[in-house]
Amino acid sequence: MKYYALSILTPAHRVDLLPRAMRSVAEQTRRIDIEHLVIYTDPAAPFDATKINRLAHAARGDYLCMLHDDDLLYEPFAAEMLDVASASHADVIFSDVERVNGDDGHSLGTTWLLPWTLNSFRHTSPCWISSLVKRQRFLDVGGLPTDLTYADWALWYEIFKAGGQAAHVRTPLWRYTQHPTDHIDHCAARTQLFCRYPELYDAPYEAAHAEQMGWRAPAHNGRGVGI
Repeated sequence: MKYYALSILTPAHRVDLLPRAMRSVAEQTRRIDIEHLVIYTDPAAPFDATKINRLAHAARGDYLCMLHDDDLLYEPFAAEMLDVASASHADVIFSDVERVNGDDGHSLGTTWLLPWTLNSFRHTSPCWISSLVKRQRFLDVGGLPTDLTYADWALWYEIFKAGGQAAHVRTPLWRYTQHPTDHIDHCAARTQLFCRYPELYDAPYEAAHAEQMGWRAPAHNGRGVGI
């Protein structure tokens, strides 16, 4: 059986956009021997953690990377990320990311991600979805939780809690498509997360962040978090 340095995992439901994502993966193979696994997901639940976990179990790469069907990897992504992985032996390798508007494609700028620290996890996930993670680490922590909206945030935090190390590539090596019409109940999603990990709840930050973003802040209930 053949094994790879990297397996790209794509949950797909936008058939019109998938070819672009697939081309961006194909460009990586000019320099790196990788595999790309794609699985169909229901448009009503596009980020299906159960199906992504199934891909992870089937993957034959030392490292995994999740890629949405409407995102894309820049040409140096795999080579540069795997070079850092080889030099650092880190469990997670993440890069900064360029965001674009999903409605009209214009750039929303570069997001410079936070350090891999507990304080960062209290505010947001320090790394985003298209990060490299050692396949065995991913499996050891149980993969993506299937009952949380912010499943990737929880995945990275579980790896952090287990002593996993991360390396940050301070260059935007991939593109994330942000859809203004996507409606996520951020209050409910953050509440889910803080109920599971009450140590991440930072009341002053949550209040200020919610006011800035225009949504309700999760309210602490003494045992965890509740609305």
